[in-house]
Amino acid sequence: MSLIEKLTPEQEALIPVYREKWRAIALSTERIDRKKAAEAVKAAYTAIHKQEPEIIFCESPYAGLKIIYQKLPSLSFNNL
Repeated sequence: MSLIEKLTPEQEALIPVYREKWRAIALSTERIDRKKAAEAVKAAYTAIHKQEPEIIFCESPYAGLKIIYQKLPSLSFNNL
């Protein structure tokens, strides 16, 4: 496999377009498609021949933290 050493002018011109595309995705507050997300996780684990994890969707990071806290009672919010 050879490495790309120089971008073409067309590729360089597209950098701002792709930067904005991925910036918008990263900063998006739209809800995810839970079914597609779960399918992607399952496909990734299948590809690496690992058991699929339990997938838990939460309404917020805090709600996720509460679920972790409930599943691991030895944790304390004071330790976070």
